[in-house]
Amino acid sequence: MKRWIIAVLLISVATAAGMFRGASGKFTANNAATMSEGREEIRQTYQLSPGANVEVRGINGQVEIETTDTTTAEVYILRTAANQTDLETRKVTVTATATSLVI
Repeated sequence: MKRWIIAVLLISVATAAGMFRGASGKFTANNAATMSEGREEIRQTYQLSPGANVEVRGINGQVEIETTDTTTAEVYILRTAANQTDLETRKVTVTATATSLVI
């Protein structure tokens, strides 16, 4: 009986914590992408020589870089904003040579 009461209490606390966290109004990256009206996806592939430099500048948001043993760089950029005009105000440029990739 005591274990049953503890289990019910833990479930109740977890449920209440989930409801509180969901109602806190936090704006996360996941709901930012679904709630925005302006959206731009860029998918590009570049050939780089071994040991090429990769540089990322002026990005406000999450950046993920993965390395592999290939000479191909795959660039995927997802930009979101309140509207399309905001996206057009600030552009993303990608410059690639055999020895460098600058975003």
